[in-house]
This record gives sequence, structure tokens and C-alpha cells, in this order.
Amino acid sequence: MRSLLLLLCSLILLLLPFLSVLACFNPTDRYSVEVMLNKPDVTFDLSLLEKSSEVLKLKISPSGFGEALAYVSHGNKDVAVVLYEDKIFNGSERIGPYLVVRLQPRTVGKYEPRPVVELDNRTARRLLFLEIRWLMGAGIVKGLAEEDIKQICSKAGLGMAGYNSRIVFHEGRWVSFQETPYPKVKALCSFDPLAGRFPNRTPPGGPEFGPTSWTVVFL
Repeated sequence: MRSLLLLLCSLILLLLPFLSVLACFNPTDRYSVEVMLNKPDVTFDLSLLEKSSEVLKLKISPSGFGEALAYVSHGNKDVAVVLYEDKIFNGSERIGPYLVVRLQPRTVGKYEPRPVVELDNRTARRLLFLEIRWLMGAGIVKGLAEEDIKQICSKAGLGMAGYNSRIVFHEGRWVSFQETPYPKVKALCSFDPLAGRFPNRTPPGGPEFGPTSWTVVFL
């Protein structure tokens, strides 16, 4: 009996890392795209949005630490823009915090969320371009050059979301976090910040919804 218990305990210990990864997986990452604005000299000020009636305040960010803000995209009423702060883990060092800009479509289904709008990479790039430009125009983000925005959007694609997969700035280029030498965190939880909720307003200043709003900006 004792041998059987020891065997069971050993199996649990072996499976624990894999169970942690599964438990922490955020299925909405595959439909989303996000960029961490960690380029030196890039600054942000979320206080300009925190008191806005158009913004939804979320109790938990995708990283699980701190809060997040969300609003409806200026380019598609079924896509949310989620803004939150996160850090880069480099061994015992924590670098940041930096602003993360995430595009996440509205989903249906509690256990297996499915997007209500089918996005492709080209559309995701256009929407990301639009939102970064809006954040800069509103004075929320400062320090990005036009070339930065072009590089970010050219690199962007659906599924590039979550700590290990987002776009980051490294050695003069915007790349996938997978392309950097930073340690990849296997058991780091990624939470769905919306968790069944969805913002219902768009901050002023963007184009009207409609077929042409997807093509008014791009590279």
C-alpha cells in the first residue's frame, strides 16, 4: 500500500508542471494580438482614460497582476482594446512595467470561447495600427516613431498574445518574444481579462464603424 502511495505521489509531481500550464492557458490568446511597448523612451499615461465613461475597468489583467482598461475598438465594434501593465522576467530581475496593448474579439461560450467575428492577420494589423495611432493622438502613448508602428503592425498576427508570444522591442527591432533570449515562462498564468464581459463604448476620435473603417489606415 505504501509503495502504491509513493508511486502516485511521484506521478503527481511529474505531471504538476504540465497541469499548471494547462490550467493557466488562456484560449482567447489564439484569437488575439498584443504588443508590449518596452522601447526605451516610450512613455504612457493611463490616467487620461481611467476616468472616462467610455472605458471598462477590469479587476484583473491578462497577467493576473493589477487592473486593466478596455474599450471598443475604433475599427470594429466586436473587438476590444485591452490596456494593462506588465513586466519582463529575466531570472530574478523584473524589467518594467511597460504598457501592453491587446486586441481581443468578443467571444461566446464559457468553457470553449469562440470569436463572434472572424479576423485574419491583415485585418488584425490594420486594427492594431489604428489603435496605436489613436493612443498616440490622444496623448496616452508617447515616444513611438512611424517606423515603430509600421514594424509592429508588419510583425503582428493572430495568436501573438500572452506573455511568451506577444510582440516586444529587442535590440532595435520589434519581434516576437519567442525570438528574444529572455526566459520563456512555462507555468505563467494568462487570464482572460474580459471573462465574459465586453466594453460597450469607444472613446471619441476614431472613424465610424463600417466596411470602409477597416481600410482607412494601413501600411
